[in-house]
Amino acid sequence: LSTITTLLIRRLVNKLRMMEQVRAERNQLADLDPELLRDIGIDDVAVRSEAARSVFDLPQSRL
Repeated sequence: LSTITTLLIRRLVNKLRMMEQVRAERNQLADLDPELLRDIGIDDVAVRSEAARSVFDLPQSRL
C-alpha cells in the first residue's frame, strides 16, 4: 500500500475507535443513577439528549 493509503486507513480506524469510545461514554452516562446525575448537575433532559446523539456526532474537542 502507498503511504497515503496507509495514512488514510489509519485515520479511518482512529475515527471509528473514537466513535465507539464516545458511544460507550454516552451509554454509561445514560445508565448513571439519577441521584448521581443531580450531584454533577446534569438533568434528565440533557442525558436523554446526549444519549440520542448520532454516533457520527462527535464533539469537536475529540476530533
